Amino acid sequence: MIRRLRTRQPDFPLFDHDPFCSIILVTYNIAEDMIARCLQALRALDYPSFETIIVDNASHQETQEALGRLCGDEIVIWNKTNRGFCGGCNDGAKRAKGEVLVFLNVDTEARSDWLRELVRPFRENPRAAVTGCKMYYPGGRKLQHAGAILHANAMTEHYAYQQEDAGQADEERSVDWCTGAALAVRREFIERSGGDAFDESFFPAYYEDVDLCYRARLMGYETIYVPRAVLVHFESPVIPNTSRRFYRLCYRSRIIFCLKNYTLRQWLFEWLPLECNWLRAPYSKGFRKKQLRAYLDGLLFLLGRRLDPQSLPDE
Repeated sequence: MIRRLRTRQPDFPLFDHDPFCSIILVTYNIAEDMIARCLQALRALDYPSFETIIVDNASHQETQEALGRLCGDEIVIWNKTNRGFCGGCNDGAKRAKGEVLVFLNVDTEARSDWLRELVRPFRENPRAAVTGCKMYYPGGRKLQHAGAILHANAMTEHYAYQQEDAGQADEERSVDWCTGAALAVRREFIERSGGDAFDESFFPAYYEDVDLCYRARLMGYETIYVPRAVLVHFESPVIPNTSRRFYRLCYRSRIIFCLKNYTLRQWLFEWLPLECNWLRAPYSKGFRKKQLRAYLDGLLFLLGRRLDPQSLPDE
């Protein structure tokens, strides 16, 4: 469990140079063509100083052989078990040498100036702890992510989600959170917050990015959305975001996030009214049973039970 600091912490020193970056990828049963596309884009970055670290979470033989063929100067860490997204990222962070840690999904394709733009706020804003980027769906100009909103009951939404890009997401600004699919974090922030980059309570995935950005907010820091840092995200190669497994994990992690972070006052006067309204709303039909199960998962989390993702349905 990561220590929570709810007091404003000192400003960060601004970088007067291009900070050395460690790009950390976590693989688990990923197709070879997806890995190849991601690595090709990273090798074409115009940023002068970075390393790429790949953490493989005990993938099947095909993925491991693909990594063996495709990797050159990249550092590869071979985990013997599936450590989940959080565990894999933390393993990579421990090996990393970067002043800035960049957590990137392997199902992405970055533009050549993506990294340079992503780290720029760390040279300009002494309160910037985390930065995120603009993401498109493949094959067009449809927005997938342009910063995100955290509601009082920890429901989330992305700005301009699935909208055609017409300039509505071109403002660089402080946001509630940015997706962990592509996230840059000051190493010094992680050190000041007293823990790993991600809290492994969220095993195997989801809400670890929300939790990280919320930790920054509690310490008085900012998460900055950077619209000029652009990539394409092909999205959820392992857990499709329409599957029963996705909803079970995501809803469970939302409750864990609230249990970890919210005060009693927030539960009673912010979370509870909004949650009741959501459950009564017509658009929640079909999701209520899933959410009730998430409340039970939260209780089991408090009792120390670790969820086995292999026991969940695939569809």
